[in-house]
Amino acid sequence: MRLLKEKIISIHAIDDQYLILMSNAHKIRVKLLAKDFREVHTITTFAGNRGFILGEFSQNYLISIDNKLFSLRPKEKKVKLLYEIKENNFFWQ
Repeated sequence: MRLLKEKIISIHAIDDQYLILMSNAHKIRVKLLAKDFREVHTITTFAGNRGFILGEFSQNYLISIDNKLFSLRPKEKKVKLLYEIKENNFFWQ
C-alpha cells in the first residue's frame, strides 16, 4: 500500500484505476492511481486552489480548476482548456 501525502479533493473511478485531484500549496495535481494503490502516475499539475472532477463524456473528463474548465484524456495525458470565466468565479458540480 502507498501513502499519499497530499490532500485528495476529488476522485473518480476509471476501470482498474482512480483519477484523483490532489491539492498542496496552491497546486493541484491530476494523478492516476492503480486500485491496488501500488502505482501512481502524475498526468499534469495546475496552479490553483479549488478543483473538482465534474464528470466523464466519451473518455474525456471535465475538470474544474478555479475559474477554468478543462477537458482531460488521462490515458493519453492530453489536457485542453475549454472555457475560462471571470476571476473569482468557478465551475462546480
